[in-house]
Amino acid sequence: MIDSDVIATYVAAISTRRTSTNPRIRFELDVCYVKAGGGDAVDVVNRHAARVVSFHLKDIDTKGVQATPGDGILDFGAILRVATKVDDPLFYLEINLPRGGDPLVEVAKGYRHLHDVGWGTAA
Repeated sequence: MIDSDVIATYVAAISTRRTSTNPRIRFELDVCYVKAGGGDAVDVVNRHAARVVSFHLKDIDTKGVQATPGDGILDFGAILRVATKVDDPLFYLEINLPRGGDPLVEVAKGYRHLHDVGWGTAA
């Protein structure tokens, strides 16, 4: 389970960074943490695209547990569509293994899901 206090701080920091830091300072957007903190990654990118440099891609389930992309509730297709507003973004796939999980199986499953919703295809 993700610590909700830590996540709320993360989401609040994203909201205040735009006005309280130099515009040249950019950040990586962890889409799972934004959702865990009650936010929406699509909304954050729509408001702060000029500040986002990269995306940390992992999913979250209905109980607030980190999950392999495709095993949770995030709409990675919508995130991909809004990511086009970011100049040359980097994307990182993260897998938090379920107990007894096989890392190669989970990475392949996450990659497959992202590819199926449009990630990794030519623009």
